[in-house]
Amino acid sequence: MAAHPTARLTVAPHDPWIDVAIETANGEKTQLRLSKRESLELLLALLKALNALPADPESPLHLRAPALKIQDPTFATSLREDGAVVLTFKDPQLPSLEFTLPKEAAADLAADLGTLATLPASTPTRN
Repeated sequence: MAAHPTARLTVAPHDPWIDVAIETANGEKTQLRLSKRESLELLLALLKALNALPADPESPLHLRAPALKIQDPTFATSLREDGAVVLTFKDPQLPSLEFTLPKEAAADLAADLGTLATLPASTPTRN
């Protein structure tokens, strides 16, 4: 696949709006002024589109740049009637993120977290 020309994207808060400007490599410009809700809808649409693209099977998960890093988020856990575990993460600057895990996956996660919590802080791990 041929490389796509690079576009320049700028995003800035302009209370109560979010201003988005896109300039293509050939100079075409688009500007948007979005509400918080519209911004979140755009972000979710972009994430869905990214998710629809095939992943690079050669790239190990720990070598991929994270799309989002949150330091010390608050979180809540709950159990659904079907046994699935719901994890909700919240950062003061972002909307909540909710993940639903089948109980088998939640058990694996709990076991991995238990193991990691007992390792010395200087022990790096990557999967």
